[in-house]
Amino acid sequence: MGANKKAPAGTEARNSKLASNPINSAVQRQLIRQHLREVGAIGATTIELRHGLGVMHPGARIMELRRAGYDIHTRWDHDRTPDGVTHRVARYVLVREAGGAA
Repeated sequence: MGANKKAPAGTEARNSKLASNPINSAVQRQLIRQHLREVGAIGATTIELRHGLGVMHPGARIMELRRAGYDIHTRWDHDRTPDGVTHRVARYVLVREAGGAA
């Protein structure tokens, strides 16, 4: 999360579910779609998706969503891992759902 940000909403509940249930690519895409809807224009960083949702390769899942028709913009940002290391990361913002819904 960013310097003064809290964990994404529902992170604890998601993490407890994920700890015992490995998730496949389809489930990861669903988690990302839902999270991007929830956060709106703020978007979500690679670190948030990886550590908050358990998606180990967010870039690949975003690419798959784009290929499925989702309009997802990428901005470059800086974010910290849970251990406090700052990285330059992608921040993804869902602009339009597949099929044209905003």
